[in-house]
Amino acid sequence: MKMTSIVAVMAAGAIIGTVVLAFHVKNQNLALDALRRELESRTVEQATREQAFEVGSLATIAAAQHVFGHTAPPKTIDTEVDTEPPKEAEPPLSNPEIRQRMATVFAGDPVNQTWAQERAKTLTARLQVALSPASVLKNIECHSSICRFETAHDSRASFTKFMDGAFKSFDTKLTTGASVTMIQGRDADGRIDVVSYVAGEGEPLPSIGQM
Repeated sequence: MKMTSIVAVMAAGAIIGTVVLAFHVKNQNLALDALRRELESRTVEQATREQAFEVGSLATIAAAQHVFGHTAPPKTIDTEVDTEPPKEAEPPLSNPEIRQRMATVFAGDPVNQTWAQERAKTLTARLQVALSPASVLKNIECHSSICRFETAHDSRASFTKFMDGAFKSFDTKLTTGASVTMIQGRDADGRIDVVSYVAGEGEPLPSIGQM
């Protein structure tokens, strides 16, 4: 009877041990499966990050090559522009050309007797103030928007003084309109011969660039 009880107790212990062992094995298997899934997840995530880094690096290199000229940017319809050879700048006009063109412009300016007489009278009075004793007014003529007058000067110094007084000084300035003055040479008396064209008050002179 005692032997049977001992055997029964030992059998029950063996069964319990087997159950406990099976439980631990099952738990270990579950833990291993969880660890395996975590490692796989980390591996996929790491691969994704590395791929993204690689793509980003390639994009950065491509952008740098474009900025520093290692690769040509792709052509598009918007960026393509038909280029024409640059037009050569026209050379500046010489004094004789300016004199000739201004003479042509003045000749084509119709005469307004009322304006011409009043304007000539005003300019003559102002010229008498601006001219020094070494300079003289030879003639003056006005049309409808432009006046032309000639002056003679004994020396370069008297000519410079005339230019300062007639066109620069606030007190003796002839006009607020545009003007152009050119040396024509020497007259019969050896004086510096100068021609000037003056527009109306506050008015520009006609363009002579495209004549």
